[in-house]
Amino acid sequence: MCRLFLWLACDALLSVRAFFCPPCTWSLKPIVQQDAHYGAPFVCEGVLALAIYSMKCGWRSDLISLLARLMMREVTEVHRCADLIVPVPSDPVRLVTRGFNPATLLARSVGQALSLKIASYVLVRLHPTLDQVSLNRKGRSMNMIDGFTLQ
Repeated sequence: MCRLFLWLACDALLSVRAFFCPPCTWSLKPIVQQDAHYGAPFVCEGVLALAIYSMKCGWRSDLISLLARLMMREVTEVHRCADLIVPVPSDPVRLVTRGFNPATLLARSVGQALSLKIASYVLVRLHPTLDQVSLNRKGRSMNMIDGFTLQ
């Protein structure tokens, strides 16, 4: 575990540009390109899952820039031709509990880097969904089916 998570501290000395220490970086599993159309460049497990969970549920909004930079490393030419970024809206209860929408903050960070507009009000959540943290990749995808509509 990297010093990013001071409470787990692996004490790795990282350069300013490093995302994780080398062993944690090597543990990241890239998603096959054709499956990465929704913006997730790596399988959500291990140190990455911990970083995402810490950002979303541990009020670690400081991890937004790290996760956005990690996403930006994998942006393809197709993604660079996009007109805008549409973040997924948070569940209203989770939004109140957290005080922020992680997807919107990530979208802003990536959008700023790519000079893209953010369309935060295009998607509307139709109903609450299950908490994603306990679901695998397929379960997370299934959880989102019929959960949103365009405004």
